[in-house]
Amino acid sequence: MSDFDSEPDSDVANVIIRPPTLFLGGLAMGAILEIFWPLGPGLVQGSWKPVVIGLFFAACGVALAYHSVRGLLNAGTSFRFDEGTNLVVSSGPYRLSRNPIYIGLVIAYFGLALALTSGWALILLPLCVVVLQRGVILREEEFMARKFGEGYRAYKGKVPRWL
Repeated sequence: MSDFDSEPDSDVANVIIRPPTLFLGGLAMGAILEIFWPLGPGLVQGSWKPVVIGLFFAACGVALAYHSVRGLLNAGTSFRFDEGTNLVVSSGPYRLSRNPIYIGLVIAYFGLALALTSGWALILLPLCVVVLQRGVILREEEFMARKFGEGYRAYKGKVPRWL
């Protein structure tokens, strides 16, 4: 039994939080902190440029995450944490990164933090990434290695976690 999973034969990764919840929570906390202790001009205040640039980044991140989810579904496996996966996808964005959905979420979060002009949300982004790395990605990798063995380890050796 690993440190990450309570049941060694479980067909799902035992992650501590769903990444969309993590990132939405980080943005919400950043917005709340910005209201009470602003680090910049305030929420959606000042120049229109950060809003436009931020929305561009957010759209790019959402597009990458969506394309990555579609890649999993088209390959015949699920992207949901509560459903088991039945294969390792190594095509599309998964040929460049083992975690393109998470890269998309990070880019979208960054863009939304810019659009909100929330310095707090930007400060909280690295914390969200650390929680994602330790509480989600490492647990998923352990699960995938246990379930798919050498095939996953070969993929892991070839394709970087991030980029």
